Amino acid sequence: MGLECATYRIELLPQDRNALPAFLGGAIRGAFGRSLRALACATGAATCDGCPVAARCAYREIFDPVPPAEHTLQRFAAIPAPYAFDLEGDPPRDSAPGRPLSIRLTLAGAARRHLGLILLAIDRAASGGLAKPRARFERATVHVETGDGRERLLLDRADTRIPPHPPTARLDADPAASADARDLRVAVRLITPCRLVVRGNAVRPDGFTPYPWLMALVRRVSLMADFHGDGPLGLDFADLADRASATRLVDADLRFVRVERWSSRQRQAMPFDGLVGTFSIEGPLAPFLPLMDLATRLNVGKHASFGLGRFQHRLA
Repeated sequence: MGLECATYRIELLPQDRNALPAFLGGAIRGAFGRSLRALACATGAATCDGCPVAARCAYREIFDPVPPAEHTLQRFAAIPAPYAFDLEGDPPRDSAPGRPLSIRLTLAGAARRHLGLILLAIDRAASGGLAKPRARFERATVHVETGDGRERLLLDRADTRIPPHPPTARLDADPAASADARDLRVAVRLITPCRLVVRGNAVRPDGFTPYPWLMALVRRVSLMADFHGDGPLGLDFADLADRASATRLVDADLRFVRVERWSSRQRQAMPFDGLVGTFSIEGPLAPFLPLMDLATRLNVGKHASFGLGRFQHRLA
């Protein structure tokens, strides 16, 4: 059992000069979803409610997957989508011809087979304009990240056929890591706001402990493997919870930031807030390391598919 992911860097060239929102992830995801639905919908219905082909629809599989009727963990009203967008750490505040915008996109599991449709949806969304006012872009190149941390050109502007390529990363259950009781220290940098919720309240810097972040990490990766990979990773959740409880916060320099995205569906600005900054934790962290390695592509916390919860880590 395991989970494969492929990470791509899509370079977009602006066609005009327009202001861009502080958090472009919401605009890109929204435009991508609308474009993908227009391309994939077989019925032309206004909504997906009651659709007779929802279980076989590429739009639902990629953007709004159908929860299973039953599951061993719980009854799910929604399940995570098999993708995550990431933007530059400090994206430009406006578009200008000649200054490219890079989008990082990770596809998990079976979503990789829809890469052609996904790129077409991104192309159409970008050419139609992102955010308000509409900033139009044209795709230039697509690079794929390789397993050694580098990247190679996958598609140039004139290319129409996607060449075969291996996944960027794969995670399999590792019984040896579960038996490793050594204390390790890991330094983490939260690049985009990480929204963690405990008992209905967003975690703020003065109440931060490693436990909710570590367990959100476990949940994110395990559900992605369960629903979009080869099946459950066989993680020992009780052991991981005990280990997370035994970790110590060594130092932290965190702040709570608030960004907004415009919701076309709700016709209003929606607040997205969370933690950014750095922290270091110490304890029996060995089983979490392979999960961290994969989650640097999938993000952690609420709204991860938008690009929230992006992080980097290293052994300190």
